[in-house]
Amino acid sequence: MTQTRGPRREDVRLLGRILGDVIRDQAGERVFDLIEDIRRASVAWRRDGADAMRLHERLLRLSTHEAVQAAHGFALFLQMTNLAEDQAVRSRLMTAEPDEAQRPTTLPAAISALSSGQMSRSAALRQLEQAAVAPVLTAHPTEIRRKSVLDRLTALSELLDRRTGASAARKTEIEAAMKAELTLLWHTRLLRHSGLAVLDEIDNAAFFFQRTFLDGLPRLYETWETALGTTDLPSFLRVGSWVGGDRDGNPNVTAEVLA
Repeated sequence: MTQTRGPRREDVRLLGRILGDVIRDQAGERVFDLIEDIRRASVAWRRDGADAMRLHERLLRLSTHEAVQAAHGFALFLQMTNLAEDQAVRSRLMTAEPDEAQRPTTLPAAISALSSGQMSRSAALRQLEQAAVAPVLTAHPTEIRRKSVLDRLTALSELLDRRTGASAARKTEIEAAMKAELTLLWHTRLLRHSGLAVLDEIDNAAFFFQRTFLDGLPRLYETWETALGTTDLPSFLRVGSWVGGDRDGNPNVTAEVLA
């Protein structure tokens, strides 16, 4: 399976090629050809309206088992495209130079103002002592992705990060690991048969805490400590969560669950 558009074509092509290899290995050449045939007919129909009848007839002839396998393949490919897009966004954020004239409220701009003497360190510390920043994770009882799927996507994202700038030999090793993760994902049911229980919401929230705040907050405070020349920074940021306590729309959060 190949893809030529998107924010990072190389990543999308790589993930699509590995996914195609996994489908061949795990489901057989016939399933791979089926998915490719549907993909090519869909692309032709999307581009110029051609082969609409052929695509319609092809889909009507699918057995239930074939339809499930084709849908699973396309769902995974869309996950890979999203993964590559997220990778591109992270890359741009990591390498972008802040335009301090146009974005004076960014953290790099604030630190630049400190270092240029526009605000004294003591004044900045007084401001932080009075500050209260509280990002809050909301509960999402309609989330249908399973944690096992999120774990595989996280592993693939980390492998993509490691592949950037790696040697040719190391890239080969990383691609083998990516194939192993995609093989697991191919055999993983993507959606839940039932809605999230409250404990499932807690597991999902813990996943996102680990991927965001637990990694980012220490680095954020370290940046401010370096800029202000202190190791005794006020605790101006407190993370909150509704998970397990959302009484607005989730009938499973009872008083007993909240307690």
